[in-house]
Amino acid sequence: MRRYILALGFAALALCSSPAVAETAVGAARLVVADVSAETALASRRLATADEVRYQELIPTKRSSAAVIQFVDGTELGIGEQARVKLDAFVFDPGAAGKLDLNLEFGALRFSTGTMAKSAYKISTPSATLAVRGTEFDLAVDGDGATYLVVRHGAVEILGRNSESRQVGVGQTVTVSGAGIPTQPRLAAVAPVG
Repeated sequence: MRRYILALGFAALALCSSPAVAETAVGAARLVVADVSAETALASRRLATADEVRYQELIPTKRSSAAVIQFVDGTELGIGEQARVKLDAFVFDPGAAGKLDLNLEFGALRFSTGTMAKSAYKISTPSATLAVRGTEFDLAVDGDGATYLVVRHGAVEILGRNSESRQVGVGQTVTVSGAGIPTQPRLAAVAPVG
């Protein structure tokens, strides 16, 4: 009996780490301009409009390239040129169990929440972590890991690596240095759209 339970445990572990889990579609490319790919540790493919985007893929864009990804919950992610975005986690649940974790390693993106609970969304950069409070915002990371945030709608809580937190509202911007130290929110030089 003990061997049977142990065998079941190993089978479950193998299933959870199988390529089928990594190939779960979490959304699709609504728009692809020029050279955008979707990469895993095992494979790389060129992304085209209407292609599925999968759990744990890295989406890098080349020079003069961009993409708009729409997740199954309606979240939209616009990725600018020469960016690297990793789809770390996605669990679709309109209730409290939903989860969307992204990592912007470098470059710029525009993020607009979908139908999941606002607490379901988390975006990480080399210098900060963002907790989304129902919103649309622009986010950029430069070569030294500094993070730049402009909130267009709603609000974002940004936590620097130094554990200092800032609440950023509509029309405000915050910069987090490469060392993880956030500035105080200030008025953005660009006006919110919409």
